[in-house]
Amino acid sequence: MLVAVIALGVVGIGYGMWADEIVVGGKVDMSGVAAVFQQAASNDPQSAFSSLPLTIQDPIAPGTWSMLPNGSLNPTCWDGTHRTGTDNNSAFTTVSGQGTDNLTVAMYNAYTNYRGSIACTILNNGKMPVKVDKVTATVTPVANDNGAVAGDVTLNFSGALVKDTQIEPTVQVLGAIDFQWNNIIPNQDYDFEVVINLSSYNIANETADWSRTLRIKGVLVTVNELPEP
Repeated sequence: MLVAVIALGVVGIGYGMWADEIVVGGKVDMSGVAAVFQQAASNDPQSAFSSLPLTIQDPIAPGTWSMLPNGSLNPTCWDGTHRTGTDNNSAFTTVSGQGTDNLTVAMYNAYTNYRGSIACTILNNGKMPVKVDKVTATVTPVANDNGAVAGDVTLNFSGALVKDTQIEPTVQVLGAIDFQWNNIIPNQDYDFEVVINLSSYNIANETADWSRTLRIKGVLVTVNELPEP
């Protein structure tokens, strides 16, 4: 019996030595999705021609955008074709709102085959990768004296403005919108809006904290068609 009592005593001592509470502390950063339009540029800005070659006139053929080696973006980053001559520079496209979640675009004096385009970079300011869930675009004729007349203008998207594009934290990805005027309606204005929905791509059931909406809004103003070069 003595042996059994001693054995139980040893077990009790051992339990007392190992029965303790272990707490593992830590912090999970649920910072959500944070993104902005870090940069934006037009291929045909109104004020750029003082610093660009005089041969650069209104864009007339498709082109693509690329960022400069230092990561910046300006009108010279577009490689499309421009009109030639001294009388084919009536149109221009402006963009503003860099560093925010809303860009404003205005395209003036557009005509058939005018290739206005804007580029922008989306910067992921969050701590988790995000993806583009959906891109929705609407173009609406504005009523004037003759009512609202629909013309043939299409918006083409590339890069960061395409569904399922992934953007890593602290990275900015280049995207662009090309405004393709196929059949102009003279003296007809258009309102347009592009909505880009972003979300954390590895969250199965996202909530409002895990999504962000960026918007590009503006107006397209047309004139009578100019002659082909």
